Amino acid sequence: MYLITMLGLRALHIIFLFHIHTFGTFGLLKTQENNFVLVTEDNADVVPIDVSVECTEPLCCAMFCQKNLQCFSFSFNEVTSECTLGSWVYPSSGGNPRSSNEVIYTSAAPCYPSSNTSSNQTFLSNGTESVCVWISSDWTNYTQSAAFCRGIGMSLYTPKSLPKLYIIKTVAETLQEDVWVGLNDVSSENNFVWEDDQSSLNLTLRTLLFAPGQPNTNSTQEDCVTYSLTQAPLNDIVCSYNRTYVCERKLTKTKF
Repeated sequence: MYLITMLGLRALHIIFLFHIHTFGTFGLLKTQENNFVLVTEDNADVVPIDVSVECTEPLCCAMFCQKNLQCFSFSFNEVTSECTLGSWVYPSSGGNPRSSNEVIYTSAAPCYPSSNTSSNQTFLSNGTESVCVWISSDWTNYTQSAAFCRGIGMSLYTPKSLPKLYIIKTVAETLQEDVWVGLNDVSSENNFVWEDDQSSLNLTLRTLLFAPGQPNTNSTQEDCVTYSLTQAPLNDIVCSYNRTYVCERKLTKTKF
């Protein structure tokens, strides 16, 4: 009797923690901490985080995903029972539809193109790092660029690693234009801070990111940073200059 009671309580506990709701063609998995929505686009894919588990149903995958800080999405193969944990959901290269045996759930908004100009996002990856960006076709000064990015729920692109630097390098070379990045020393001369979280640029990364001889202290007006085609990688210039810019969306959990 004691065993049956304990099993019953365990079953109730599981039911309490994990619920499945469906709304028309959209499925929603709700765990104690996260919501995972079914991705309905046929050409969607997941950026794997090199973690695979075996599960009999998507609910099990959601449980593993919520325990992993790097996991925001997962794919589940209904034939092999394999769960692949991942980060971004994005359009697969070539637009090839995924297997009919595979379903994808995500707890973060996918990085997808849109007919809405301000939400027309582009997924970029160099194999090591993946980002979701909005690329401007306009030239504005640093302040206006940063404000626009904040207005659409993003921030000016922050190349906080060499892989991310290579991504913005590719964008600038494709556009054949210098591009604002989210880094400035407006508040305190020579103390460069990142636009997204106002953290300071460390000395090691500063040496790797800036062009030789940059940032220079010849002009106290050169407080904002671009990826420069002529003084690559990064160069500080006057903030009132007009340049094109790239907004970046952080990968965060979304309440669906």
